[in-house]
Amino acid sequence: MSDALIPIGQLLEDGTELTQLSLRQWDRVLRHARSAGLLGRLRVAAMDADVLERLPESVVRHLESAWLLAERQRESACWEIERLYSILYPAGIPVVLLKGAAYAFTGHPAARGRTFQDIDILVPQGALRDVERLLGSDGWARKQVTPHDRRYYEEWMHEIPPMRHLQRGTNLDLHHAITPPIGRYPVDSAALLERAHAIPGWDDLYVLSPEDQFLHSVAHLFLEEEFGMGYRDMVDLRLLYRAGLSADPGFPSSVSARARELGLHGALSLAGNALAEVLEFETPLRARRGLIDALFRQVLLPDHPDLHRPGRDLAAFLLYLRGHTLKLPLRLLLPHLAYKGLLAGAAETQERRRNQQASEQLRQMLGPRI
Repeated sequence: MSDALIPIGQLLEDGTELTQLSLRQWDRVLRHARSAGLLGRLRVAAMDADVLERLPESVVRHLESAWLLAERQRESACWEIERLYSILYPAGIPVVLLKGAAYAFTGHPAARGRTFQDIDILVPQGALRDVERLLGSDGWARKQVTPHDRRYYEEWMHEIPPMRHLQRGTNLDLHHAITPPIGRYPVDSAALLERAHAIPGWDDLYVLSPEDQFLHSVAHLFLEEEFGMGYRDMVDLRLLYRAGLSADPGFPSSVSARARELGLHGALSLAGNALAEVLEFETPLRARRGLIDALFRQVLLPDHPDLHRPGRDLAAFLLYLRGHTLKLPLRLLLPHLAYKGLLAGAAETQERRRNQQASEQLRQMLGPRI
C-alpha cells in the first residue's frame, strides 16, 4: 500500500488491509480515525478480519482503548434507556429511540465500536410537557438557554433544549419530530410512529423502521449545517443501508418510495451520491450531481488538517448557510442569525478582556523584566 493518504472507509471495508500499513501510515490512520470517531470501528474491522493480533502492539493499544470506551458508552446508554423507560412507561407515553441509542439498545450492526455523546428519543409532541415533568422528577433538567434560544427550540425546532442529568451528567435530546416543523422539509411524525417497530419485550418502546432509520440519518446529515462528524455519519449510512438490504432485497426501492412519501427524496439523492463519491459505495440511490454534491464532497472527509482541501472552508460556510435556510424561513432566520452574531461578538469581547486581564496580572507578578 502506498504512502498516500488512506481512506478510513476502505480499511473499514476490508480489515485485512490493516496488516499492510507501515508505522508511518498507521500514525496518519490513527489520527484521522480519531478525528472521525472511528477508532473503535477500526478495531471491529480488525477483529472481523481476524488480524488484530498481527497489528503492531502500539496500534492495538489505541484500538482497544477506543473499543472499550465505545463499549462503556453503549452499556451506559442502555442503562439510561432502561431508566427512562421505567419513568415514562407507567404514564403510557410511547418512546422511539433514535440514532445511536436505537443502534445500541437493539444490537444493530451500526452500534459496534460506535461512540456517541447523547441519547436521542422521540415522543409525541402533545406529551412533551408531561415527559419533561416526569424526567425532572428524576433529576433531568434543561440546559440553560437565553429567552431567544428557548423560543427557537420551543416554537421553531423539532426538539426542546438539550437536557442533562444533574447527578450523572448524561445528555438527552428530546425530539417531537426529526426535522423542523416550520422548515423546508417537515417530516410528519405521525407517519414515523405509524411504521415504528416495537422492541421485543418492551411495551411502548420503539425504533424507527429500517427505511425511516436510514432516512433520519440522511436528514440529520444532509439537511443540517454542521459536519464535524460527517464522515462517521456516512459510515453509519453504509451500515444502515447494508442492514436494510440484508433484511429485504427490495430495500433500495422501499427507501426511495418512503423518501418520496416523507418529502426527503432530494436529501436521499445527495446521500446516494456522497456514498459513492466519499466511500466508493455504489447504490441505486444515485442521481444527477450538482453544486451541492460538490460542496458535500469537500466537507464529508474526516475533519483533520491533513485532509482539508483548499475549498473546504468555503464549502462548509455555504453549507452552513444552506442548512439554516432549510430550517427557518428568511423572516425568522435573518433576525436569528443577527442575534447569534451579536451574542458571539459579545462573548468574544468578554474572552479578550479576560485574557488581557490575565496577561496584566501575570506581568505584575513577574515584575518589570517581562
